[in-house]
Amino acid sequence: VGTYSMLDGSYFEDWGNNYFNQNGGASNWVLGSIRGGDAYKGTEPTDFVDLNSVETHSVQPSNGVLGNKWTACYDGISRANQTLRSLAGATDITDANRTRIEGEAKFLRAHFHFEALKVFGVVPFVSETLVGPDLKTVTNDHMIWSEIKADLNTAIANLPETQINAGRVNKWAAKALLGKVLMFQADYAAAEDVLQDVYDNGTTSSGAAYALLPKYGDIFRVATEASNTESVFDYQASALDGSIGNGNYENTLNQPHGGTSKTSCCGFFQPSQNLVNSYKVDDGGLPLINTYNDSDLKNDEGLLSADPFSP
Repeated sequence: VGTYSMLDGSYFEDWGNNYFNQNGGASNWVLGSIRGGDAYKGTEPTDFVDLNSVETHSVQPSNGVLGNKWTACYDGISRANQTLRSLAGATDITDANRTRIEGEAKFLRAHFHFEALKVFGVVPFVSETLVGPDLKTVTNDHMIWSEIKADLNTAIANLPETQINAGRVNKWAAKALLGKVLMFQADYAAAEDVLQDVYDNGTTSSGAAYALLPKYGDIFRVATEASNTESVFDYQASALDGSIGNGNYENTLNQPHGGTSKTSCCGFFQPSQNLVNSYKVDDGGLPLINTYNDSDLKNDEGLLSADPFSP
């Protein structure tokens, strides 16, 4: 459970007293979307100033967002490894549960290493056998694709197709992540084979076949967003428990900002003109891959709610 809890990227909580991580999760809204151009930083220039250099592609090694992401990844890896070490010494567990837990831990370890690789490139792979002084021997001298895929293949072999508890990873989620890893390696033929199997035969953790929801908006509604038929893997985050860190806080920072708004904070992660333009299509309905940014679609950026706007 401690390893799963790192999936939101927050390793501390309690806003105002301790530190909570604003960009450690897999959404990568900072180091992916803001750096990639489909979102602006938003809010004011004096708020979360480390994001200013991310947006302008002038990040220095001392920038805090790098440490946030690194710590979130390797804290998750550390927890997965502790699970595996504890599992090896446990004597009061069934063989079936031992196999399943190893699969879950290695899926999560692969996920966190993959997150680190996507952001930092050549990173160290840390296994459960490395403790204390042994950690000083870890090197980052190669891309750790093979280690990540080995963990995922173990997860695929060990995990059941369905799980008793909502939120626990199953065999199909592990296959889907392996497919994504292969896509990042540009091994498209292998990725197609893996993902076609998920598409044809995969089920959610509860056993329901994967399928699109009847209403697109239901993906984002509290009552239907978790463990629905579109969800290959989602973790379960608690809410209304008095802890700001348990509710996936980093993905709530784009609410309306300012003293007159109901949320008051925080105005980050605003959709960019580049993202708006990318929705343009030709007469046949296909995206304008090379020319979509030649002109800007009209938008309401900078207008107040009382201002007139016509598309």
